[in-house]
Amino acid sequence: MTTNAATTPALGDAVTQLKLIGKFCSFGFDLGPKMLDQIKSGALVGSLGQQPFLQGFYPIVQLYLQIDRGISAADLDTKAQLVTKANVGNIGKRFEN
Repeated sequence: MTTNAATTPALGDAVTQLKLIGKFCSFGFDLGPKMLDQIKSGALVGSLGQQPFLQGFYPIVQLYLQIDRGISAADLDTKAQLVTKANVGNIGKRFEN
């Protein structure tokens, strides 16, 4: 189990290089193009996507509203998206402009 977008692809690389695909559960947090490929190949069993847009953009909007308009920040649940080989094809092209 890894905790972020830096260590999760490294886990998938290690599983592949050591020829351990399918021998244990390799799982991480965050999603990126490399991690999606690793899930497809079986190097990662899965990963939890955590809506990076919501985590980055909305806090800035909330800070602006608090400072400029006096509106208190809201508690925003960005949810978690469990991605495995079964549903990785449904993720879409979220990393393209």
